[in-house]
Amino acid sequence: MSVPTTRLPEIRRRWRRLPVLVLVAALGLTATSASARGDSPVERLERLNEAGDYAHAFTLGQEQFEAHAGDPDFDLAFGIAALESGEPDHALLAFERVLMHDPEAPLPRLELARAHFAMGSTIAARRHFSRVLERDPPPPSAVVRRIEWFLTAIEEREAGRPAPVRDAVTRWHLGARLGHDSNVGAHTDDDVALFGVLPLQLPDPESDRFFELYGGFAHQRQTSDRRGWFLQGGLEGRGYHSERDFDRYTARLRGGPVLLGDGWRLTLPLELRHTRRDDDVRNTRATAGAEWTLRPGRPLEYTLFGQVSRVQHKPADARDVDGGAAGARVSWRPDPRLRVFGGTLAGEERPRRSRGEHFGRRYAGLQAGAGWAVDEHHRIDLRLDHLVSRHREDDPAFLDQRRDRLNRARLGWAWDPAPDWRLELSVEHADNDSSLDLYSYRRTQVTAGVRREW
Repeated sequence: MSVPTTRLPEIRRRWRRLPVLVLVAALGLTATSASARGDSPVERLERLNEAGDYAHAFTLGQEQFEAHAGDPDFDLAFGIAALESGEPDHALLAFERVLMHDPEAPLPRLELARAHFAMGSTIAARRHFSRVLERDPPPPSAVVRRIEWFLTAIEEREAGRPAPVRDAVTRWHLGARLGHDSNVGAHTDDDVALFGVLPLQLPDPESDRFFELYGGFAHQRQTSDRRGWFLQGGLEGRGYHSERDFDRYTARLRGGPVLLGDGWRLTLPLELRHTRRDDDVRNTRATAGAEWTLRPGRPLEYTLFGQVSRVQHKPADARDVDGGAAGARVSWRPDPRLRVFGGTLAGEERPRRSRGEHFGRRYAGLQAGAGWAVDEHHRIDLRLDHLVSRHREDDPAFLDQRRDRLNRARLGWAWDPAPDWRLELSVEHADNDSSLDLYSYRRTQVTAGVRREW
């Protein structure tokens, strides 16, 4: 697992430039003890860290460890050198020794949170980041915005997506899944009549096994204390054992700027997704969106989001639509291990072809869910969706207007048995009740997979 680094030395320097007595008191030091050290190993460590020569600083710290371990100045400087040199386990112990002298010291707690993050301990990292944010007086704005960036990366990791934090470092991932699909083509098992009179002979819903292989990358970079950007991309293929016409391949590219404030984050993603099936059905979706997240205080978090999109279908271009959607979500985190959320969304899709007016629709829905980290290695996630949609015009084949009510539930379990490895199990069920029987269906998919990051 890559070790995150600030790569924003002005943030640490700004905090060190707080009124000297505040930081001195926080670390339990005095001006007299600082001047008495002279050109001590501690000062040499601090100079090497300031120069970015963390490898030499870590080596020097190891040489002086027996003589100086337990000195808060030494432990803080040695911990920073260890963390930036890719030795987060040494850093974690060093920062914990500093906090034994003064549990309220802000800087070592911030670095301790970073060390936990580097070791993949997202629960502990979130707990320590939150304690820094809850200080009175609060930390400097630059520090608040840096913590916001780390919290974003923690959320990505909890969602099962690779999330690098070290600047100019890209995380790659590769995974495979086995699964079972109860209704490969989302076919109805109802009797359907054309024009309400002629019975249609439709295939029965077919179940099948499938295999998925996927891979991609994720890059995140904070370019200043107020700005950053991200870029993600991936390829995914699903192959069925018998229903080969439904084999599909998807390519996705997503990225955009990130703006950071004191307790808020604005993300402006652009996304391009292309999917192709073996029966030559293709669709391309281009999306521009915005997501604003506000953390006014723990444990509540508010998110507003919106997007505009264009969808092209081939060969049936009558299904091409332009769309827009917006919504809001509230998250409640009473404990670093537990997150509960709920929200709403609404949108519209407008056909781009006059012969496809019946494909246009308006929709609205509710979302809810919870994520529970049993411990640092096991996580359970539940998501529930309810979506109601109404199409703009009567379907020409059924002489009636289509109205759908979709309910969907997903339960997932993830286990990280070793750094950069994840095992996953999930079950998802969808039930769509439509006023036109052709579009009513029930579908359950069960998957088990493994993923590796580097």
